[in-house]
Amino acid sequence: MMELDDRILFAIPKKGRLKDPTVSYLNKIGLSFHKNERLDIALCNNTPLALIFLPATDIPLYVADGQVSYGITGEDIIDEHNLYNHIELILKLGYGKCKIAVAGPKNIDYSRYNYNGVKIATSFPNITKKFLDRKGIKEYSINEISGSVEISPSLKIADIVVDIVETGSTLKEAGLVVIEDIMESQAVFISKKNLSPIEEEWKNRLKERFNSVITAERYYIIDYNIHKDKIKEAEKITPGFNSPTILPLLNSNWYAVRAVIKSEEKYEVIERLKKIGAEAIIISKMDYFVQ
Repeated sequence: MMELDDRILFAIPKKGRLKDPTVSYLNKIGLSFHKNERLDIALCNNTPLALIFLPATDIPLYVADGQVSYGITGEDIIDEHNLYNHIELILKLGYGKCKIAVAGPKNIDYSRYNYNGVKIATSFPNITKKFLDRKGIKEYSINEISGSVEISPSLKIADIVVDIVETGSTLKEAGLVVIEDIMESQAVFISKKNLSPIEEEWKNRLKERFNSVITAERYYIIDYNIHKDKIKEAEKITPGFNSPTILPLLNSNWYAVRAVIKSEEKYEVIERLKKIGAEAIIISKMDYFVQ
């Protein structure tokens, strides 16, 4: 029996689409652990944390009940269980992004679709009910299905479905199209209410580490050489957070510049720098970011 009395319990997904990126993030924030294949518990080295591997759908329930201190799960799961008042949402983690959407057979015109009397198959009955209530729909039936929701219309179990949509390829293969989106979701870091001082301390430490990784993944470092006559133009292209670092080279006509740029803008920035004569352009990822 593993001794957990002196450990802070942190629940993470044991399977599914959130498992691997969550483990990757925990490694990035410096949590070192080894999981025995036969156990759903792993002790983190050099910290008071113990990871508890649970189904993502159960994690917010364990956190809300105070059985574990922290958890990582999807926003959609918290919304489905109506638990926002029973947990603290610490941070949106930026991965596991998806939508909960209404979808139906592609051969129907949904421009003026009326949901009255509709039969819906879903793994999200509460989200679906709230969606229909907002529309003022009174007559409908919900068939709760745990998996393979998208085949329900083909089997005549339902008219339409409410399901997770990531790329949309699964819906397309099943002959379905999105009628409308209900909500967006991503992985979130949550905690129970009324933390002890040590739990509060580690909550803040984990939040800071997660924020550092998230920020590091949103930005790149760019290094390049630029002629002195183009310095002002280069500064406008790569202003950095406060300002770029600019150092003179041995050739007094040239300078070395280092700045931080947004990851989604890197190709545009490179193109603009080349147009003004920048040379030796190097892009590198940030391992860790401290603001």
